[in-house]
Amino acid sequence: MASSRFTQRSYPNPFEGREDGSTIFAQLKPYLFSVAYNILGEIPEAEDVVQDAFESFLKKRDTEVHNTKSYLTRVVANKAIDRLKVLQKARESYFGTWLPEPLVDFSSPTVTDEGVMSYEVMVALEKLTPVERGVFVLREAFEYSFADLSQLFGLSEENVRQVLHRGRKKANQKGMSSQRRPGDNAARQLVESFLKACTEGDTKQLETLLKDDVALYSDGGGKVKAAVNSLHGPETVAKFLLGIFRKSLPFNVELRQATVNGAPAFVTFAGGEPYSVSYLSMTGDSVENIYIIRNPDKIQLK
Repeated sequence: MASSRFTQRSYPNPFEGREDGSTIFAQLKPYLFSVAYNILGEIPEAEDVVQDAFESFLKKRDTEVHNTKSYLTRVVANKAIDRLKVLQKARESYFGTWLPEPLVDFSSPTVTDEGVMSYEVMVALEKLTPVERGVFVLREAFEYSFADLSQLFGLSEENVRQVLHRGRKKANQKGMSSQRRPGDNAARQLVESFLKACTEGDTKQLETLLKDDVALYSDGGGKVKAAVNSLHGPETVAKFLLGIFRKSLPFNVELRQATVNGAPAFVTFAGGEPYSVSYLSMTGDSVENIYIIRNPDKIQLK
């Protein structure tokens, strides 16, 4: 993983000194992190779940685990679901809009971790129950069969299908089809046009880039200034964005293009410190939704 990413902290290898175990750890850690992150939407929590799963595996005898990946997937998924039940209660009292923690990368414009879902999907998954989210993630991101999901979650295949159906309906699938989003080059060009219009204060140009039903969501966590409620419509959103840029530009501000969950985005630095991460959800040549993450706990540079 790129060292320039706002991403996973370093945590100990529980297989240290065991050559066979270290290989398993290196091979499966990225995949298991993706499973946990997709379910939880928080990087440190996902890391802790993966670490706990490996430690659980170490306590098992070789004869007790017939398929290492399957065992670890089950442990990670179930631990993540249990943890999400607690986190969702805490998010109910979160100040303002709660947004998932973004996986930000400056080095690989088109590459993300195996199975990591797009940011707009992560936002949509907040509507699901923990079990619905677990089933959705393993089915949609990793293409697990209904038979495998049945074994992993201890449900009948029919129940798994029902859970997945409910999850898809709640998420509404809006913005979740890769065919809706422009290709990487077109997306980067749209980000560039968006930034140009904002920095030049070009209201009309900015509004032409926004869909009629565009929405803006901002997460400050009650720690920094952010829009408490979502904003809607090109005029309202453009006015808000240009207000931010007018107030910020006199200071030592740097805008750097990056990727968020593998898709083009940009990060704002103020005085050399990360100020915000902005992700544009796009349809064709227009911006559909804007997500601005300002909570400093979610944008710490590694």
